[in-house]
Amino acid sequence: AGDAEYFDYIVVGGGTAGIPLAFTLAEDDKHVLLIERGGRREENVESLTFGGWGPGLRNPDLAQEIRTLDKLVTHVGTVLSGGTAISGGQQIAEVAEYFHFLEDEFGASFDPHLVNESYSWIFQQTSQPMGFNDPYSSAARR
Repeated sequence: AGDAEYFDYIVVGGGTAGIPLAFTLAEDDKHVLLIERGGRREENVESLTFGGWGPGLRNPDLAQEIRTLDKLVTHVGTVLSGGTAISGGQQIAEVAEYFHFLEDEFGASFDPHLVNESYSWIFQQTSQPMGFNDPYSSAARR
């Protein structure tokens, strides 16, 4: 059937976690396929400025409206760079109760130590100092 292309890793989602993970794996000479459902962030001008983030939520090429289990409306990114394209780069670490819910509801299994290490790794890979004094910059670490 001809030569097939093989990958050591397939990373689904080109957001805050997926992009640095794929990049890091590729640096180690692994064959990595990164799959993202949306286009490039640069194709949506709203994602490129502070003033565009609010209006960008109404652009289906940039964001998708979803409802949480509590019926709250929020948005997820639909472009390469994920939700950071519509949130100004904010990163959210889920609380332990979220993972317990996934375990109870869907039978998922998580290693809490690995989850916490992963959050630290993602933050290290994607965060850069903003030059603000400590009261502002330390807020991002809380």
